[in-house]
Amino acid sequence: TALLAILGTIPLYGQALFVGSGAQVTVATGDALYIDDDITNNGSIDLKAASGSYAQLKLTGTYSGSGTFSQQQHLTDGWHLLASPVSNVYNATSNGSTSALYAFNTDLAGGNPGYVAWSTSYNEPDRGFYGKVGAAGNFLSTAGLLTVSGTPNTSTSARSVGLTAAVTSNGSANGSGTGWNLLGNPYPCGLDWYS
Repeated sequence: TALLAILGTIPLYGQALFVGSGAQVTVATGDALYIDDDITNNGSIDLKAASGSYAQLKLTGTYSGSGTFSQQQHLTDGWHLLASPVSNVYNATSNGSTSALYAFNTDLAGGNPGYVAWSTSYNEPDRGFYGKVGAAGNFLSTAGLLTVSGTPNTSTSARSVGLTAAVTSNGSANGSGTGWNLLGNPYPCGLDWYS
């Protein structure tokens, strides 16, 4: 069994990455792994987090293999806007309770946007969610690490955003008559808004 722990304060760059069966790559809190080509993962890749910091993975190629991938995020008490970096979004592999996770919906009665309880129909990688941390019955009962596992999102996605008929029919209540949408970053790394 091989273990590669990526530690340090500068990003690690590679052309391609192959993780063999039984091998483990752990990217420490605050560190980043950039791969300019493909990743084949038959072992495990784990991105760690702590209060105020998280690990990142950025790749420009494809992700394949039979191994596991997980990423942590540290959540404090209170309400959070969330998005998942894995293709199966929030499900049984996450330690959060999806029954206490809400998706933004512009199509509620009267055209007043609001939040609706999570369901598999909202299982989309770039959808933003709203969840509370800090008490029994919340998305997370106590502040700490949220872990999601699955296949990391790597491709571009397109979502049609705008306003629904319900919002336009109630334009006077909504002022400008525009629709609200909640989108999230669907990747296991930060977005460069300048490029």
